[in-house]
Amino acid sequence: DHCDKCPAGSFSANAGSSNCTMCPAGQYNWVVGAYSCNLCAPGYHSATEGSLKCDSCPAGSITDREGQSECSLCPAGYAQSLPAQDSCYICQPGQFSPSAGSTRCTRCEAGSYSNQAGKASCTKCSAGWYQPYSKQKECKICAAGTAQALEGATECSVCEPGTFSNKNGALDCTPCAEGSAQDHEGQTSCNVCKGGQFAGGEGNLKCAECAAGSFSHQGRV
Repeated sequence: DHCDKCPAGSFSANAGSSNCTMCPAGQYNWVVGAYSCNLCAPGYHSATEGSLKCDSCPAGSITDREGQSECSLCPAGYAQSLPAQDSCYICQPGQFSPSAGSTRCTRCEAGSYSNQAGKASCTKCSAGWYQPYSKQKECKICAAGTAQALEGATECSVCEPGTFSNKNGALDCTPCAEGSAQDHEGQTSCNVCKGGQFAGGEGNLKCAECAAGSFSHQGRV
């Protein structure tokens, strides 16, 4: 008579055993006649009993300690591009990852930004602001002489002749008031009509000359 060796994937820790014990999930053993099993290393796992080897965690997931039976997905705002890893990396400002298990961080599109690490989404630029580039941490304010009424803009609109904006971050350009005019684009003010000139209505490009036999004071309609 003789004793049989425990097959790979199992062990017998004590003398006089009548059977072998399967290696539990999270452990493995590939040798015959073992008296213990090995813990899966970080970045690896074994999902079932009796494993001969551990499997690497796929990209987008990790195990951060020994002896794990399953891998954990990287949370939103984090990513991991390589298999068999023990940690996820955080998405930097200007980037995001929208869901668990991401294999890479995505750049914020032009017209949006993220100003913190670990974001699951980017924020659109507010009205009056813009961002022409991707992967940015902030938006730029529209300068006086321009305006932007929409969110998520990549540029500001230059005020057309007959209009102006006199402050940064304007949502709209303002038409020149009666008695004033502006024939250039991108301006921060309108020109008051001189004496002997007039401008009726709003949004005038030029002041008109008074006809012979008539007059007007400065800024008259």
